[in-house]
Amino acid sequence: MSNWMKEIGTKGGCHTGNPVVFEAMGVSVHGGGHSRNGGWHRMSPAPNLAMGPSQVMDRVQGTEVPSVFNCANLVGGSTHIISMDFPDFDIPQDVGREWWLALVDDIQRLGIKTVSTQCVGGHGRTGVQLSILAHIMGATSQPDAYSLIKWVRQAYCSHAVETFAQQEYVAECCDIPVGDSLFPLSKKSSVSIDFADEGDYIPKPKSIYWDDDPLEEEDSLSIPKKFNLLGCFECGATEWTHEDNRDSPCRCGNPERINAEDSLYECQSVCYGCDNMVNAMTIQDDGMCMECHAHNNDIKTRKGDIQCKGCKRYYIPETINGKTFKCVACEYKATQKPKKKKNGKKRKNPPVPKGGLKGKNLLDFIDDFKEDNC
Repeated sequence: MSNWMKEIGTKGGCHTGNPVVFEAMGVSVHGGGHSRNGGWHRMSPAPNLAMGPSQVMDRVQGTEVPSVFNCANLVGGSTHIISMDFPDFDIPQDVGREWWLALVDDIQRLGIKTVSTQCVGGHGRTGVQLSILAHIMGATSQPDAYSLIKWVRQAYCSHAVETFAQQEYVAECCDIPVGDSLFPLSKKSSVSIDFADEGDYIPKPKSIYWDDDPLEEEDSLSIPKKFNLLGCFECGATEWTHEDNRDSPCRCGNPERINAEDSLYECQSVCYGCDNMVNAMTIQDDGMCMECHAHNNDIKTRKGDIQCKGCKRYYIPETINGKTFKCVACEYKATQKPKKKKNGKKRKNPPVPKGGLKGKNLLDFIDDFKEDNC
């Protein structure tokens, strides 16, 4: 796999470890990502409370012993673990405002002094936890979720909270207005509906808005046929994978990868060329988006899609290699070994006599040839 796909979505140069994001009510609240040398299990001393998605929390709890055994007190230290049903790029599935209020009450009641919030990369889901706790615990007073998340981003990481749905959830749990959206889509459309492109078309989520109007249901992404964007929750790497290799492990060795196509709708990076908000996957080494990069290299574009130099079809910028300007399908084909021709005797064609057929019918001549040679 070429370097242009390596570690897409990991936001290189971002935060590492488990920094203290804020202090309130006598409690230090940390944030971190397991793929960024973070996670409560790396903290020393260990926090009193560690919380995050079950995706990461269930993998670091260590030995479990029934509470009736005396040896249970000798396992895992004194850290309380909260494992949440909290999918990536999504919101907690079964808890709302009342749960968060009760959690803060429990923190006070139990005398918790350190809290570790986390997820895989320490961005979206960690940002949600930090935003809600910062508001309820009184670390800051902001008029809306927009301002609250901006405060957390300044105190912790500029990528905290990754979707508008998460911004809405923060507003709901904090009982404050949503405010302006932190996730405007690029004016440069990645939408292309051309059935001649032979792509797999993925309907856009109805929750995404463009110029304050719902996107029409027929809007879709043009992606090379039989390719899926898969992500690894261990190392954070994301790559386009052919359906024949869908069950193959990640480069880090993790055998399980998840569908990451939702990340195609996240436009949080700014192109230095056009100043539009675009997907981080399209940003090139010069800081420009793939479309500006294509224009500078005389590569054809159409409605935000880029023409592949190999197959000449138009696909979304996220599927085009910024160095070769070929799509993931063409680059995949280049790595495949040519199929061997089947062994077999070549079929002989009957020779035409020098003197012609001499009155024989052509079909009779062929029959005579078969009898002599078969």
